[in-house]
Amino acid sequence: MGYLKALEVSVALNQLATDFRATCTRIPLTTTSGGRTVEAVALKNPEPEDRIPVLFVGGVHAREWAPPDALLGFAQRLLTARANASDIVYPEFVSGGISYSSPNYRITAAQIAGFFKKFELIILPLVNPDGRDTSVKATTKTEQGWRKNRRQTTGQCRGVDINRNFPIAWEHTDYYSPAAAMKADISTRPCHPEVYKGPSAGSEIETQNVMNLVTTRKIRAYVDVHMSGRNIQHPWGMERNQTDNPARTFDEAGFNHLPALPNSGRDGLLGDGYSEFINDTLLQRHKAIAEAMRAEIESSAGANPLAIRRSKYRVMQSVDAGIRQRETFIGCSDDWVFSRQFVDQTMPECVAFTIECGLEAGDNPDNPADNDGGFFPNFNTQFPKIEREVHAGLFGLLKAL
Repeated sequence: MGYLKALEVSVALNQLATDFRATCTRIPLTTTSGGRTVEAVALKNPEPEDRIPVLFVGGVHAREWAPPDALLGFAQRLLTARANASDIVYPEFVSGGISYSSPNYRITAAQIAGFFKKFELIILPLVNPDGRDTSVKATTKTEQGWRKNRRQTTGQCRGVDINRNFPIAWEHTDYYSPAAAMKADISTRPCHPEVYKGPSAGSEIETQNVMNLVTTRKIRAYVDVHMSGRNIQHPWGMERNQTDNPARTFDEAGFNHLPALPNSGRDGLLGDGYSEFINDTLLQRHKAIAEAMRAEIESSAGANPLAIRRSKYRVMQSVDAGIRQRETFIGCSDDWVFSRQFVDQTMPECVAFTIECGLEAGDNPDNPADNDGGFFPNFNTQFPKIEREVHAGLFGLLKAL
C-alpha cells in the first residue's frame, strides 16, 4: 500500500458519499485540462440547521504527497465514528524507537457529534490531480519533484503554480517597488519550473475550483495543508502586518509602483515603509486559533518527551516563512480567502491558515537527525506521524472556532 493516485482519491470520495449518505455529500467540481475529475465532500448532520462552513484543501502542489491521503483519512475517520457513535482513537506509533500517542490521542464521540452539529466540513483533498499523478507515478527525480499543474503554457513548457495564481496582489510588478518585486517568490516566466503564476489571475481550473467552493459555500474558516515543515501560518504572506492604518491595504492602488517614480511601490520585506493592514481583533483571533492548533498537535504526541519535541509546530505570519531571503508570497490561497472580507464588507468574518507538515532532514537546527521525510515521507514509517499531526491541527481549529 502507498500514496493514492488521482483516480483512487476520486473513487474513495465517491465511496464515502455512498456509504454515509446521511452525513456525506459529494461535490463534483470542474474537470482538469488533463481530463481528471476533481471532487470534494461535505460532512454535516442531515437536519437543515445553520452551520459554520469550513473548507480544508490539500494537494495543491503535486510533489507534496501526504496532504491528500491525510485529508481523505480525516473524512473517513470522522464519518465512521459519527455513524458508530464511537471515539476516534489513534493507535500508538513507533518510529526510530520513539513512541508517539501513548497514551493514545483520542477525539470523543461527543466531540464528533458536536462537530457535525456545529459545522459543515467541506474537504477537497486533491486540488491538483494532474500534477499529483505526474509526481506519484514518476520514473525520474524531475517528475517526482513536479510542483505545478500540467496545462501546457507555451511551446514545450507545462504548468502553473496554483498557489501563485489566486487573485490577490497577483500583478506583483505593479504592487511592489522593482526591488521588492524581485524578492517576491513568484515568476512571470511560463517555463519557470516551480512558481510560474499563470497568464492571468485565477486562470487555472484548479484555482477556480477552490474559489468557487469558497464563494458558493460562504466559507468562514479555511485551511490549506502543504509540505514541508512544521509550521502553522496565518495571513498575510505578501507584507508585514500592521493594525493601525486601515488605508494601507492590498486593494489601494495609491501604494502601487508608478513607472515615473522608479522606487515607488510597496517595499515587501526590504523596508518598513509599507505594512499590510489587518484588524487587531482578527489578528488576535488568528493567533489564538493557530496556538490552539499547535497545542493540539503537541498534545497528540503522547507522553514521550522526544515525541513531544518532534511534534512541535511554530505559529507564524505567512510572510515570516520567507524572512531569511526577505521573500514575500503572492497569489496564495490563504491570503485570497482572507482578503475577501476586506473587499466586500457584507461578507462574514473568515479566518485562513496554512499547515506545513513533513519536516525535511536537516531543517531542525536543534536536531539534524529529526526527519519526517520532506515531500516524500515513507508511507509506512513516516506518514502515520504526519497524518496524526494534520488531523490534530484540524481538530484543534474546530475546537477553537
